[in-house]
Amino acid sequence: MTNWSRPKTDPEDALLRSLMNQVVGQEGAALDGALDALGADPAAAPPEGADTRCRETIRRAVARRSRRRTMVRVRRRAVQVLVVAAVAASLLTAVYASSDGFFRARPHLTVVRDAANARWEFSGGKPALPADQRLDKVFDPDRAPEGYSLIQFHSLPGMLVILYGDGQGGQVEVDMSVILPEESYAMYVGSPDGGEQTYVNGAYALLVEDEERMSLAWADEARGLWVNIISQNMSREALMAYAEDLF
Repeated sequence: MTNWSRPKTDPEDALLRSLMNQVVGQEGAALDGALDALGADPAAAPPEGADTRCRETIRRAVARRSRRRTMVRVRRRAVQVLVVAAVAASLLTAVYASSDGFFRARPHLTVVRDAANARWEFSGGKPALPADQRLDKVFDPDRAPEGYSLIQFHSLPGMLVILYGDGQGGQVEVDMSVILPEESYAMYVGSPDGGEQTYVNGAYALLVEDEERMSLAWADEARGLWVNIISQNMSREALMAYAEDLF
């Protein structure tokens, strides 16, 4: 081998590597000795409770991971349950809407105002009561407004007219009719935009007031009755309270 191709070694580098190897060997031997001494010394055993703490740490870690997996499954299951419930509710609504009970309780109602009257028009479905129902059998005519007493009533098949008085000139007339599809029930409003819209137990109602009287009309679809109350010398509050408690 020629001189120019021989590897050149720095004496200082070689000395440094030699010293490092010696240090590593000495340190390794010292560590091996310490490890042997630790293994032979009973006092060098792990502290009491270390094993229990390690196991508890592992258990908590596993439990957290299990909870995360469980929550994922629970959330997925909850979503599935909600979807199924929504579909079931939709199907039940569709079935109920096509059932006889739905049509009996929810006839199609339209309120039309023209000229001097407002008309409650019903279409579709079936009546909740027979057309010839005696209404004094489903409503007690003695159920008078506070401070009033029964004067007279007329009961016809599907219709009831009741008159109450307070003995001081005040009177209350209650007209009831069985709601029948393809029929309409009217009240006087005076003009196409006459009457104040209000509600009786959640049902759409019209209140008409003039100098002599107040009239309140609405359809009680749950009972299948159209009701019109005509009062004289009665406050609005008393009329509304009587209507709310009529049944």
